[in-house]
Parts: sequence; C-alpha cells; structure tokens
Amino acid sequence: MKDVLILYEHRNRELENASLLASELEYRGYTVSIQCIYSLKKYFTQTKLVIVPHLYNDEQLISFGKNFWRNNHAIIDMQYEQVLRKSGRNGIHNPKGQAVFAQHTAWGQAQKDVYLSHGIPEENVHVVGHIAMDLLRREFDTCFIERSDIAKEFNLDESKKWVLFISTFAYKMKTKEELKVYEINSPGSALIISMSVQAQGIIIDWLMQAAKKHKDMIFIYRRHPSEREDPDLLELEKQIPNFRCIDKYSMRQWIRSADSFYTWYSTSIADAYFGNRMCYILRPEAVPNDQDVEIMCNAKTITDFDSFNASLSNKNNSFPISDDVMKYFYGDDRNTLGTFAFMRVADLCEEVLQNKKLQHKFDYGTSRIDMHNYGSAVMILKDYIHFLLFDICKHIKIPVPVWLQRKKGFKEIVYYLHEGYHSTKEIKEYKKRFYSIIKSLHKEG
Repeated sequence: MKDVLILYEHRNRELENASLLASELEYRGYTVSIQCIYSLKKYFTQTKLVIVPHLYNDEQLISFGKNFWRNNHAIIDMQYEQVLRKSGRNGIHNPKGQAVFAQHTAWGQAQKDVYLSHGIPEENVHVVGHIAMDLLRREFDTCFIERSDIAKEFNLDESKKWVLFISTFAYKMKTKEELKVYEINSPGSALIISMSVQAQGIIIDWLMQAAKKHKDMIFIYRRHPSEREDPDLLELEKQIPNFRCIDKYSMRQWIRSADSFYTWYSTSIADAYFGNRMCYILRPEAVPNDQDVEIMCNAKTITDFDSFNASLSNKNNSFPISDDVMKYFYGDDRNTLGTFAFMRVADLCEEVLQNKKLQHKFDYGTSRIDMHNYGSAVMILKDYIHFLLFDICKHIKIPVPVWLQRKKGFKEIVYYLHEGYHSTKEIKEYKKRFYSIIKSLHKEG
C-alpha cells in the first residue's frame, strides 16, 4: 500500500508540482505514487491518502476516490483553477455534494473566501500557497534546462531576443458539440468564446507583423495545455523563419529561458510575476469586467499594434497587476515570500493521515468492482478490456485498432496517451533535480 497517491490532469501544468511534493513527502519517509487521472492504474492503487487536481462533484469523487481494493476516505483537493473569470465564479468550479467534505487547498485568501461562501466548512479549507510559484524562486534555478540547451533542441538563435506569447486560445479548434457542452457547464461563456476567436486572429496578425519587422527577435507561440494543434499556425511557422510554435516545457522553464512575455487572458502571468519578469497583456478589444480573469480586472493593457511594437524594446518594468491583487489570490507577493507551498501541503498531508477528523466516510455507491458505478457487469468488463488493449498496443508499438478508437470511452484513452502515458521517466528526472535542493532546505531550516 502507498501512503500517498498524487493524481494529475495536465502534464505541463502539474507534473513538476506533483514531483516536487512527492520528493518532499518521500524525504519525510512516506511512499508516494504519481498517476494521471485518465489512467486505469489509479483504480488499482491502494493508498491511505489521495491528492486530486480538482474535486467538483460526486462524479469526480467516484472517478478519483473509488478503489478496487480500498475506497479512499482521506482526500486533498489541490484545485488547480483558482483564478477564474468573474462570471464563472458560480459555475462548475465550486465543490458540490460530498466533494465539500474533502480537504481543500487555497492559494490565498481569495479562494478561501470562495470556499466559505459556497458552504465548505472552514476546518476543511487550508491556505497553503501555490506549489508552481515555489519553482520560480531562486533556490530552484539549478533544476531547469539552460537556455543554450533549449536553443539547440529547437534550433533557436541564442543571440536573438526570444518573445514568448502565452496562449489561451483553446476554442478555435473545438467542435460545435464541445462548445455547446462548455456553454452548458459555464453559462454565459458564448461571449468570451467569440471574443477569444476574434482576439486570436488579431494578435497572431500582430505577431506576424512584428516577426517580419524585427528579424533580431524570435516570436514563440506557446499553446495552452487544452489548446489543440492549429494547421494555420503551423503553416505560418513554415512561412516566417523567426515565428515558432513550441509547446514543450512548463512556464517555469520558459520564464528562465525567454526574454519577454505577452498574453491575452492567461493566469500564467503569475509565473512571470513571481519569476520577476515582465509580462504584457494584449487586448485588441476590451474584455468586459465580468468576463475577465479576476487578477486582470483593472490591469494595464496594450490595445493596438503600435503600442505592442513599442513594448518590444521598452525597458519599463511596471507590472500590469498590483502586488496587493497578487497577494490576495496567491497568498504572497513577490516581495514578501513566506514558507514554501510544497512544504505547507506536505504538512497538510501528514495532518490528514494522522487525524481521522480530517477524513470522511464517502459514499461511493455500488460495489468497488464497479469502477464508474455502471451497474452492468458487461460495461465494467468492456472498460477494463479497452484500457488493457490500449496499453498492450502502446507497449508492443502497434497501431491502436480502429474499432477501439471509435468507442465512446476512447476520448479518455486519448487524453491518457497525451497526458499520462510513460510519464514515469519525467517524474524520475524531476525528483532527481529536486532531492538535493529539498535536502539543503531542510538543513538550512
């Protein structure tokens, strides 16, 4: 049995964080496993405590917490989406049903206020900071790849200025059916979807103009983890030598490698902030306050190409968002950093493992053999077989059968391929980098 099972959803967003937390827990003597939420293995991993990336309702509780050997009653919710648009505050991101009885982490006072306003008991809310921001502190500089290595890997001219655009344009490549589901889950989102598609077109045009104008700069378009490959952008990459589409590596890596940063709507602006780098907000059209990202409301923005072009050589480091706003949402500002968040979360893990009052006897419904509460032995067996066949095909390197690709549940398998398959090597590499730092931090403490 493992002491702790850490589940993650997006590889780029969460795997470093999970590996850092696992390294700290292992240093303290606990056994830890890290798995993707789309992996079937999580259902067969016996553990005393499970840490989940989010926990919104009973359906997710069953998906994450139900176990073949021993259902989980000690659950910590990391809630990786804590900065939302204002109009989305009463949407799916607020735990409902039994989910409220898990232990929920808040980066700062803002999320704690949200939890309390939605009926979560105060004893189940813990302000711990954001682990991803720990990785931007100077103590972790040695964990990351040198700029020269990034240059070699992607054939980038190291002598040129690298301008990174942090994209959040996930809607253009989605189907009409997917957009309808999004609108159902997040009422009122049609406006931001429309604005997003329009803004993407204008901003890409700005990037193209700037790339042609500034041959001494390389413009890098970095997709959001949920943003699909766009053939139009790949074609532009072929046409313009100093425009590149690169998805690999986390924002923490790029903060240490690129020279300047731009975004339209991304909360990754926080990475730039805590990494003491400048990040500009591009807004060809103003976003209504109720549709804006909470930390960007009333922020300074760039609204036209001439201002964008001027900013490329601007030495002004006046960050567009105030320190007070960042502290309210993230628990610290970059001038007054406190205890590392990963250590606070590890403390919480120990507390939950040792204190039965912080655990809850969740009702998982049908038999533990019934993974998704289908109530049908045939459907249960099919689910197992589909995942097993997928794993076999990937292991012996043969194409996944077409009939399996057409199955209703294949979407989860595809996500598993992109986000979870063969992540073990990455996890080992992260832990190897983190362990010596953790050891020295504990000696200093």
